[in-house]
Amino acid sequence: MGQVLDNLDSHLKKSEYFRFLWFPHSENVSVIYQDHTNKPPSSSANWFWDYAMGYYLLEFLLWISTFLTFLLPWINRFFFRLLFTSKVENTNLSYKIFNYLVSSQAAHFKGLGYPHVGDKSQFQEAGQSKALQNLGELPRKADVVSAVVGVQLSSESEKTKEALLDLKGILESNPKVVAHYPVEVRFTRGDDILLSPCFQRDSCYMNIIMYRPYGKDVPRLDYWLAYEGIMKKYGGRPHWAKAHTCIRRDFEKMYPEFPKFCAIREKLDPRGMFLNAYLEKVFY
Repeated sequence: MGQVLDNLDSHLKKSEYFRFLWFPHSENVSVIYQDHTNKPPSSSANWFWDYAMGYYLLEFLLWISTFLTFLLPWINRFFFRLLFTSKVENTNLSYKIFNYLVSSQAAHFKGLGYPHVGDKSQFQEAGQSKALQNLGELPRKADVVSAVVGVQLSSESEKTKEALLDLKGILESNPKVVAHYPVEVRFTRGDDILLSPCFQRDSCYMNIIMYRPYGKDVPRLDYWLAYEGIMKKYGGRPHWAKAHTCIRRDFEKMYPEFPKFCAIREKLDPRGMFLNAYLEKVFY
């Protein structure tokens, strides 16, 4: 973990699309490089590792951990050694590469949190005419177990190391707060969209998740609130497609052009036809 965080600039320059996965309660990190390629599609998929181990065994052990929470750090370290220590390469259309957390057996993905934004032109070009070469230590495709609850936030990319180390420190100082793997960390360029989490700054996205094995809910509020507090500390902005605890006064601090956007919205929708309970919390 330390080696990756100390050399983020080198990793970012090495690949068009760099991200890494941190395994909470450990120092383990899996590095992912993704780039355009003209190679034909190829896959390292394997039913035994992807599903028997990476799905069914994982789900069973996570269910056991709902009764014996002290097992979770061991589970995270065990699955890192089992599935993430070998170097693999996959080549395919972009949507099949980037959606590595999508599993046909996942019931649904539900979140509280903050953003995931990509380089749209790159994705579209790759999806229409090219394949992407996926180099590095890639997660198996059956990472989603039964159902998932997750949180995502963005902060300035320069603050990645501090934010992740703070999260690690929270888990180390609170043994009763446990976290499933992975914590996904990815990066994107700034833009000029008024309410984009990347507005006027290059951003780092951190995604934390908690699985619900066999549909069983798991304690997560303490973990989520600690994480959200850390990300707000470093200027985090929420993912608009997920739940979060922010209200208008928070957004006014996060987004320099928030009043301008509100004025445009009120002009185009003076009667509030397109408002709902969630948007009222955001804009009022």
